Amino acid sequence: MKIKFCFWKYQSLYLALFAFLISTVKTEADDGIYPLPVPSDAVFIRRIGEIENKIKLFGMDFDQSDLPENVYTAISSPSLKGAEERSFYTVLKVNDKVEILKEPKRSDPSKVYLFLLNNDRAPASLKVANGGPSVIEETESGHIKTRAVNPVRATLSVVAQSGEQDFDVMLRRGVNLTFYVDKNEARVIENAFGPVLTLP
Repeated sequence: MKIKFCFWKYQSLYLALFAFLISTVKTEADDGIYPLPVPSDAVFIRRIGEIENKIKLFGMDFDQSDLPENVYTAISSPSLKGAEERSFYTVLKVNDKVEILKEPKRSDPSKVYLFLLNNDRAPASLKVANGGPSVIEETESGHIKTRAVNPVRATLSVVAQSGEQDFDVMLRRGVNLTFYVDKNEARVIENAFGPVLTLP
């Protein structure tokens, strides 16, 4: 017995579903990413690696679990002393001390932003692999730099004290990448978004 499927019979249903899915696709820091609306004055904070179980950031007490690893948590800026609204921060341990690094601005949505976050003791840089040009110049320990590039497929190389490490990446608008370097290795972290955190 053959079962025939008629697309045209269900055409309106599929078109409606497709339109709904398209409407939910958002770019960085857009409300559609979060189950709660993102405050218009939000600050975006991500944690990389293990930090203290209890930590004070911008005058507020946090548990490590308040900040899921490798994703940005949105928090209303008036709750955070000294934090700049619509800005991005990374919290991590640098030389056994918890640091808050303010990330460079992302000002052109048509570009892909590459970040080099160096948590090694020696400078690190990012370049096109196989002898290609520099992408992000030498970045000192405990610092982060960025470069806005066009969306392309590329093989990029992190140059660090431990040697060179290549990454094949597909660069897409709205999906920024962080190349994170520590004393052991380099890795790529796709910039992603987590919860909206409401502070008392």
